[in-house]
Amino acid sequence: MKIKRIIQSIMMNLSLVSGGMAMAQGGAEGGAVTFMFLGDLHLSPELPRNSQVLEDIRQDIKDKKYQVDLVCHTGDLIENQVGNAPAPVADGRKQWEMAVQQVEKTFGCPFFMSLGNHDWYGGDSWFGGKKNVEDVFFPWLSKNLQRRMDKPFYAFRWGTSYFMFLNHFGFDEGWDAEQSKWLEKSLAYAEGSPFIKHVFLFSHPYLWNIDHFRFNEHSNYGESLRRCSKVGAFFCGHSHVNTATVWLTKGKTGLLQISGCPGGKAKSLVGERDGDRRLVLNPPPAKRGYMRRYGHCNGYFLVKVEGKRVTVTFDIIKGAREWEFYWENPGEIVEVKAPVRPPAPNLKEEDLADIKEARLYLLPCTPDVILPKRPEIRIMFNGENAAVLPRGNNWVWGAFAGNPSVSIPSKLVKLKNLVSIPNPQGEAFALRDCCLWIKLKSGKEYLSQVHPRALFSVPWRQMYMDFGLSHPGVGVLGSSVEENLPEELIQCVKPGEPVSFELNFPSSNQEGR
Repeated sequence: MKIKRIIQSIMMNLSLVSGGMAMAQGGAEGGAVTFMFLGDLHLSPELPRNSQVLEDIRQDIKDKKYQVDLVCHTGDLIENQVGNAPAPVADGRKQWEMAVQQVEKTFGCPFFMSLGNHDWYGGDSWFGGKKNVEDVFFPWLSKNLQRRMDKPFYAFRWGTSYFMFLNHFGFDEGWDAEQSKWLEKSLAYAEGSPFIKHVFLFSHPYLWNIDHFRFNEHSNYGESLRRCSKVGAFFCGHSHVNTATVWLTKGKTGLLQISGCPGGKAKSLVGERDGDRRLVLNPPPAKRGYMRRYGHCNGYFLVKVEGKRVTVTFDIIKGAREWEFYWENPGEIVEVKAPVRPPAPNLKEEDLADIKEARLYLLPCTPDVILPKRPEIRIMFNGENAAVLPRGNNWVWGAFAGNPSVSIPSKLVKLKNLVSIPNPQGEAFALRDCCLWIKLKSGKEYLSQVHPRALFSVPWRQMYMDFGLSHPGVGVLGSSVEENLPEELIQCVKPGEPVSFELNFPSSNQEGR
């Protein structure tokens, strides 16, 4: 990749500052800088396609004559996993060494990253990769920062921009505590410095989820970031989607969170339809500012800082620039372009007779155990006994691994539909992402509106979510209802009462995802 100011990048003078910070003195004239944002490359000899993504990005940048000063990655650089188990430490080291070599060959400019959960795996433990972090990652980071590094969180200044990289919380108890102190001091330093105009943070976990549970292990940092008026964006990965959302806080700066991941099979940001069947959880409706959410896509972000303005763009690899927005004041987003789905067609009364297939999508969480045998939970559709509520791996409810569905007799479907789930045993369960999909004999497909609430068969505060990895010293992170789901989106009934909701087909055109 040809870099506009490569000599400046190589020669930047870095000096030590308290709290584990490395500061870049100088930088481009006027503070201008362009950086690439990537996440979740999952490099491994067993996953050659991921390595090809790197080469495709390099070639795309060259073909489009883009100029990039540095690359910022939000973790899971390596796969470090075999099946459902962490890779042996020796194999993990080989993946680290291969990844470093590939990254340096691909970009030829400074590359900085946060550690993700996959980067931490090793041996017989999901937390066992510390030796590889110390033996491979730290020396590599030290070379890029031109100073000795022995902690997985750090910051530097590039012109008038301050770049902060966080370790994945929950993988080392000592570093967790130290990182929290460092974060507070570093944000205070940036807020008080007249030489810093923009603050960018990079993290593997989210501050808040969008349409899924979990993966928001850094939710505890939200208030600290909101106190710093210069925070322009919090970049993250982890969930392999591309989103930009603003959480509005009364009397405080709106906080922008951007998630990104290259390498998806979709050739457009609107190429995946799964998101059409998901309830948007966060930010809460009352605090929701700018919002775009797209699926896994074959593209990458570029961020350009010029004076007060920060411009974010998303390019399809070997394709067009699909998405662009900017801000001059943090949280006040101006959208230049963004792809939207074509308007959904209306389902008419006369179409109902031509339904070939109908499926009810709903994502259940069924942690309750009733012995000696749990009875089936029946689904009543427009007053008729239509299906059985599926039980399964509750981890799916927490990690958005896809919506199960049940077949509904086509003759029962109407434009407005009532679903009722009797619960005479008083079983504790929850549902979300409820919607109805139909396909006509002509091949046309229609989707009802997603029910705007998560549904609980018991008071939600009484339900313990039994999924999530227990981290040393801090336990399970990001699985509780309180951390994931705004109360305004919750609908509860008393134990033993039926859980009922309506699913209606839109009566007017509406935008896709």
